[in-house]
Amino acid sequence: QVLNYQELGSSWEKVDTGLLLLVNITIKLAQVQNISADSNAATRQLHNELRDDGLEGLYIVEGARGDDRCGIGIHAEDPSVFNQIDCWGRNQLGHACMVIARHLGNESSG
Repeated sequence: QVLNYQELGSSWEKVDTGLLLLVNITIKLAQVQNISADSNAATRQLHNELRDDGLEGLYIVEGARGDDRCGIGIHAEDPSVFNQIDCWGRNQLGHACMVIARHLGNESSG
């Protein structure tokens, strides 16, 4: 559950799904596009993990309990997460991560 979502974040529910996906892609790309020696360890790790996931063609989900718009609405550590696939949310952040993962994977494979 996201603290203060009803008061501060519920307006996202009215945002078009395509626009929300574009926003998520833009944010993820901005996070990982200019990796350098000055980048912090977490940014480098995210870049490398997304690149590797892109090379492997993995399906990525945002396992956030209670967020079925940007995530799947089920916590990633829920033991029954794969038994509830038909109940998963829209996973917009997961789809954005897959776009960036494939982009980074294509860049690295030349």
